[in-house]
Amino acid sequence: MNNTKRLARSIHFVVVLALSCHSASAQTGSYKLTHFDCDIRIADPHHVAVTALIQIASDAGHFPLSLTLVHYSTQEICDLRIVDQRKGPISTARNLTNGALVVSIPWAEGPAVANSGIAFRVGYEVVDTSSDISRIPLPVPNARTAFGERLVQIAVVLPPGGISFGDTFPTLSWQNQSRGETALGNVPSLAMIHWKPVGSVRLADRIFASSVLTDAGMLAILLAGSLVWWLRSRRDARNQISAD
Repeated sequence: MNNTKRLARSIHFVVVLALSCHSASAQTGSYKLTHFDCDIRIADPHHVAVTALIQIASDAGHFPLSLTLVHYSTQEICDLRIVDQRKGPISTARNLTNGALVVSIPWAEGPAVANSGIAFRVGYEVVDTSSDISRIPLPVPNARTAFGERLVQIAVVLPPGGISFGDTFPTLSWQNQSRGETALGNVPSLAMIHWKPVGSVRLADRIFASSVLTDAGMLAILLAGSLVWWLRSRRDARNQISAD
């Protein structure tokens, strides 16, 4: 039963990830992302706070900005707020479709684009009262990133006494037990992390990490292939003896 639930969640994750990436990439226009600094603070298993400072430059054109956030059926995105660093709070329009929450900033309300670019801060809380939060939606702007530049900074802060186990997405470099960081070339649609209080992480938690399961699966395939080859060799040898 647990394996079936994990498979269903994995399929849902892939579908939602594809939809959200398509929604964001389809609207890049002539915006260029110049800075993305995201801070993810996990309060407890059911509450996560996300803040991101985003800077964007525009080559040409006047069209709405938009942010796309993956939406899971059991999660709520609460207290969403966007603040221009120069003009203050910005009003937005929101549309929940195809497994993603698209937040549009009308041009009339949006930041004034200049050659120096624009900067605004996004903040919201992710709440899930029915299950632990392991997948955290991130705000993906409709702006392209420069090839080869790692402008996207992401930090994850665990609650006091918490420790990460298994794999994370994206892969984090842990500065200490509670803080992990990474630098990327593009904005991922979500962050994925598993954590528990220190002392409650079991061996099974580490064994069933996706990297361990992947390694075990590859080993099983290799062993199965070797067994099939050995059985065929034995059969061919017996057939040769019978023919002689």
